[in-house]
Amino acid sequence: MINVEGAALPPDWSFHIAYWVADGDPAPDVPFPGDWEVCGVPDFDPLAFRPEYKRHGETTLAWTMYDVGDPLSELDAVCRFLEGMSPDAMAIWLSLQDRYLSMSCGDTEMDVAGMDTRGFHIPPELIRRFRRLRLRLQVSFHPQAATRIIGGY
Repeated sequence: MINVEGAALPPDWSFHIAYWVADGDPAPDVPFPGDWEVCGVPDFDPLAFRPEYKRHGETTLAWTMYDVGDPLSELDAVCRFLEGMSPDAMAIWLSLQDRYLSMSCGDTEMDVAGMDTRGFHIPPELIRRFRRLRLRLQVSFHPQAATRIIGGY
């Protein structure tokens, strides 16, 4: 992506964490960095499909308030601050029914984010850290981006 002056803009990566807590249940004390925006919104249980199972609660949303240049470094930083929770907060975190991190690249020109030249690979150790945190990871690219997935496991 090129701006008006002709200089390349940083890739448009965005990150956000979401989790739901039922009314009356304790919420984890997540040590979000000061440059993340965090808010809670009243919400019904996102995993209840039948109306009679819907419970009241709150969805917490947290997202970066800065440009993310290197998505793998940001994934590592997310793991670090989640791993920094107290043992009590970690026990609450692991008991939540659903929590996820969404990372997305909004650029249609994927080489701005290095996708065409370097590709995109999440190292296995980083994936193991997400598994230990029981954090679902969603990765998305701009729908107009010319990307293709090769292989997978």
